[in-house]
Amino acid sequence: MRHMSRVQWYVIITYIAILGSSWFHAGPIFSVFSTIAGLLYCSWVARSTGTLPIIRRALEWFTIGIILNFAFSFLPVAWHPPELDTVVNLTITGFFILTARTFAKQINWTTVRRLPLLYVDGILLFGMTFVFGYTIILRYIPDIARSSIELVGMSGFALSFIAQLFFFFLLYTTGLHNKSHRLLIRSMLVFIFAIFGYYTFFIRDQFDIASWFFPLYPVSLYGLLRYYRKTHSPEASERWTISYLPYLSLLIVVGGISYVPIPNTIYWSSLIGLFSLFFVRQFFSERQNTRLLRELGLSENELLQRVSEKTERLELRKEEYRRLFLNHPYPIVRMDANGHEKAMNPIAEHNFPAGQLPDQLMEQIVPISWQGKPIEHQLMQLDDGRAFEVTVISIPREHDFYIILADRTHALTEERMLRSLGYQDALTGLPNRRYFEEVLSNELPHWQEGSLLFIDLDGFKDINDQFGHDAGDFVLQETARRLEADLQEAEMAARLGGDEFIVFLHRNRAGTIHYAESILKHLNEVFLYQAQTMHVTPSIGISRYPEDGTTTSLLLIRADEAMYTVKQADKNAYRFK
Repeated sequence: MRHMSRVQWYVIITYIAILGSSWFHAGPIFSVFSTIAGLLYCSWVARSTGTLPIIRRALEWFTIGIILNFAFSFLPVAWHPPELDTVVNLTITGFFILTARTFAKQINWTTVRRLPLLYVDGILLFGMTFVFGYTIILRYIPDIARSSIELVGMSGFALSFIAQLFFFFLLYTTGLHNKSHRLLIRSMLVFIFAIFGYYTFFIRDQFDIASWFFPLYPVSLYGLLRYYRKTHSPEASERWTISYLPYLSLLIVVGGISYVPIPNTIYWSSLIGLFSLFFVRQFFSERQNTRLLRELGLSENELLQRVSEKTERLELRKEEYRRLFLNHPYPIVRMDANGHEKAMNPIAEHNFPAGQLPDQLMEQIVPISWQGKPIEHQLMQLDDGRAFEVTVISIPREHDFYIILADRTHALTEERMLRSLGYQDALTGLPNRRYFEEVLSNELPHWQEGSLLFIDLDGFKDINDQFGHDAGDFVLQETARRLEADLQEAEMAARLGGDEFIVFLHRNRAGTIHYAESILKHLNEVFLYQAQTMHVTPSIGISRYPEDGTTTSLLLIRADEAMYTVKQADKNAYRFK
């Protein structure tokens, strides 16, 4: 968008200035200088960016040739003889040759046999453009040439431009159908328009009008630079997206040469050549249409065969569904789209003697089935404790669906029991380390701060030795109760094992100190068991989240280290990491 804005501003300012200076008969002079400025800017852009080297060289040659031509136009004729003009124009001829070579290298010539119609279309567009160019320009070259050398130079100039047109139109018809190639198409059309426009009026000594086309050269070349800085090679297309263009061009050319006085030889040779190309185009078009019709017929037969095979498969599938419905070991119910039960298999009739599914189960199934999506192994539970694993399967080409019900009540009960044993400390009823770590790992990312307390009971071994293990178990259970007494919502205590406990608090540092001091007080109170008084004291190590760690394992390590320092000191205290 930024580059296009530059081009637009250049065109607007240039032509406003040319129009304004025309009142002083200085329009051509301003047009010349604005064109030189634009070409010099294009040359600078070509050198400062990664433009294709051959295009950069072609632009430099064109710029040099235009500047020298402009310079010689202000000198007396005697100062620039035909030989010198011919040498200068070799630079512009070189521009045409280099760009024609670039276009020719981009064409995928391997597709000529596979896509001849596209190449014929390209030749048609070129042929009609050539006839148009001859009608208004080329036939005047012998008249304006001042010498045989200049005639040869002009002819070479024209032939190189014709070669550029030829390869551009071939490239255009065979590969420039994507959006990424529109810039090249626009740039070349502007350049062709500028060349034809300039020489149409120049050879008729209407230089004031011809000079209006000069500023279009930098516009087209700037687009050419941008295209060859970031373009991708075009790919041959199977379709010709503007098939009407050759016909439209033919009408314009035939209408033009019919009213422009040209020799009969040129007139008839042009008509015969163009219409011969159209006969060739019709031949390839007929061959392509025949091939497409043959392929269409084969496709229709293949499609009919596939439809027949799929119909047979559907019938077979329906029979398989019927057998599956009757013999399946799980209850199966057939329902319509409105949630009405239409049939049950024998095992379903045995499990649901009332002839219908429980209302609570239907309330869960029907809303999901209305969405039209299959359900696989979705667990649904009832208030009476029963649980079913539900699978909903749509019936092909019908609005009904099957509901398969697998009773998972017993399995779910066992699973809950196993999960309870796996996550709970059997003695204290607290969560165990596994549960604590899983829950905390999931919750930590959602919290801004917190504290993990590692608590070890001092003197617990003496209680076991003096009073027995039953007394020790009582102390552990009572410790768990006292740890949970001051916990707030979303906070958790767990038993690591032996006489070690962990607590996670969702509090700041001050709140953590308050809880630690409260635990010190509660655990220093006597434990009364069967008229025996027992005493333990806690050593508490504290790590802070996220200062001391952002993972559960790291916080545990830091809190354990802090607890160890308490153990080595006076015990019965707390300490932060």
